[in-house]
Amino acid sequence: MSINSINPNDPLYGLQATGATSTQQSSTSASSIAGASSEDALQSIDLGTDSFSLEALEKAQEHKEIMKKLQQELDSIRQQKQSLISQLAFAQDDEDRSSINSEIKELNKQSDSVYMDIIKEMQNYNNTLSELISGTVKQQVENTSTIQGIQSLTSSANTVQASLDGYNAQAGQKIAQSALTVDGTTGWCLKGVNDSLQRIYGKRLSYNSAYQAIPELQSGQGMGAYFREVSVSRDELSSLPAGAIVVWEPNAGNEHGHISIALGDGRESSDHITSQMTGRDANFHVFIPIA
Repeated sequence: MSINSINPNDPLYGLQATGATSTQQSSTSASSIAGASSEDALQSIDLGTDSFSLEALEKAQEHKEIMKKLQQELDSIRQQKQSLISQLAFAQDDEDRSSINSEIKELNKQSDSVYMDIIKEMQNYNNTLSELISGTVKQQVENTSTIQGIQSLTSSANTVQASLDGYNAQAGQKIAQSALTVDGTTGWCLKGVNDSLQRIYGKRLSYNSAYQAIPELQSGQGMGAYFREVSVSRDELSSLPAGAIVVWEPNAGNEHGHISIALGDGRESSDHITSQMTGRDANFHVFIPIA
């Protein structure tokens, strides 16, 4: 997992910035930064002299540096683990194998801890970018005379805010950390999600099929008291914050639907961990943790 894969759909993607402010009118024309890397995107925005924007920009860069260092630490742990696994294959006696297995288990704990730190910094990074986008768009709107122009400028920011508004990062991180412990099976997605949620809330979504959990999550009762439904596009599923629950309705190929927990790095956890599902031919619902 590289830093670029932590947030493949960076909130800055697609934002167009004119750079005009009330104290400094820039002649720079609007330029799209869609498809750029996060670093290029940050460097491409002309924010003038607005102190709030510059402060948010610096905070975002700090979070990026922390994520890079954590990624290097995670890579080092994985290399150590791979070396031990190779040694395990040639271990001659039970004592050697037991010792190596103990070291591997300890590295797994370290890896999970560093991974959750990366998720935390990624969320801090996303929150800071949301502030940055909001501040930039607000000023652009003040200098835009047409309704169409205002709608164009605010669309990206509104999408980001809609997915994060009310999001409880602390709860999300706890859920995602719990969801790292899975059975490694397939076909038991609701059980896997329930196991993860029960470790945090002491409750389960007691249904036969995954999609049947939708009404409870929408109701504000039971497990729904801890989550709120948000409107998210299919393209944004891979960049959901940690702890968000995605529930898919049934389709012709699966009468039970599907349910999973977003890990915050483009992956999902159910009874196993895999890339976030986005291409299923069915409707879906997204619920973010609020408590």
